Amino acid sequence: MLMIATIALVLASASSPASGQAVTPQSDGQGLRALAACREIATAQERLICYDREAAAIEQAIASGDLVALDREEVSKTKRSLFGFSLPAVRLFSGRKDRPDAEQEQVDRIDSVIKSARQLPRGRWLIVLEDGATWTQIDDRKLAIYPRAGHKIQIRSAALGSFLANVNGQTAIRVRRTN
Repeated sequence: MLMIATIALVLASASSPASGQAVTPQSDGQGLRALAACREIATAQERLICYDREAAAIEQAIASGDLVALDREEVSKTKRSLFGFSLPAVRLFSGRKDRPDAEQEQVDRIDSVIKSARQLPRGRWLIVLEDGATWTQIDDRKLAIYPRAGHKIQIRSAALGSFLANVNGQTAIRVRRTN
């Protein structure tokens, strides 16, 4: 599977340890850059030693959970599951800087199926989607057909960080992600 160019470094990747020293994690991909720097070594024996050392450091970082690599499909799936939450700017989800915006997937709507729905006080709705995401109606608009399990729902981004949901093709209601 193709590995995404932006590799998520959750805490840190490993650096080049001197022989006999423990691998110490560094932030911002330093371990991957150190592995790539091994290509610059002229002699085959020293280059192989460098590759072995850096590969071992990366392997240790992966085993300890300090280094996590995601493919595009996993990143896309994660973006969709987090749709509706306000997240801090994380490089994992921002894509590569050298790619045009058109090539970077932006999730601005999701289509799903309602798993369950219940009416809250004042006639508002709490809707749970198949993936477990919970959305709560925040306006007072009434729905002609009450949402039920199995109904299709489309939730899209709206102005000023808000979201609109169309339940079974009806007029949109304003919603907020609550879980």
